[in-house]
Amino acid sequence: MADTWYAEVAVDPAGTWSEGSGLPLFLALHEHDGVRCGQIRVSDNNGAVVLTLQVDADGLVAANTLVLAAVGDVLPGGMTLRAVRVLSEEEMRRPCEQHLVGFAEAQDVLGVSKQRVDQLVKGDPRFPKPVARLRSGPAWTWDSVAWYGDERATAAAR
Repeated sequence: MADTWYAEVAVDPAGTWSEGSGLPLFLALHEHDGVRCGQIRVSDNNGAVVLTLQVDADGLVAANTLVLAAVGDVLPGGMTLRAVRVLSEEEMRRPCEQHLVGFAEAQDVLGVSKQRVDQLVKGDPRFPKPVARLRSGPAWTWDSVAWYGDERATAAAR
C-alpha cells in the first residue's frame, strides 16, 4: 500500500495571477492518479504560485517523480517550475521552523555589503517581502533571500 506524501510546488506565474487563475490548474491536477491538490496560493514573499499537493506513492523518490510528472503535464504555458519540496506525513506534523535573517545575514547570503542589501530592499521589487518586522529591522526567511540571490545571478549571467 502506498504512503501519503505532501508536496509544495512553487512556480513562477505567467503574467498576472488571480484567485480564479488557479481553478483550471487545480482541476487538471485532480485528474492525475495518486495526486490531490489541496491549495493554490500566491506567496507573500516572492510572488510565486504555490501548489500544495497530496501524493500516494511508495517512497520519497516515487512521490517526487509523480509530482514532477503531474505538474509538468498541467503547467500552463509561460509558467516555470521554481521549486518542489516533498514531505512525509510525520514531517508535515512537525512545527515549521523558519531560519530568519536580517540585514547582516542577508549580506552574507548574497555576498554584498549591508548598504547594498538596503539598496536592493528599497529598489528591487523582486526582493522578498519581510516575514516579520522587529525592532532591529525587517526579517526574511533564509530560503527567500537565497532564492533571490540565485535569481539575480541567473539574470546577470544572461
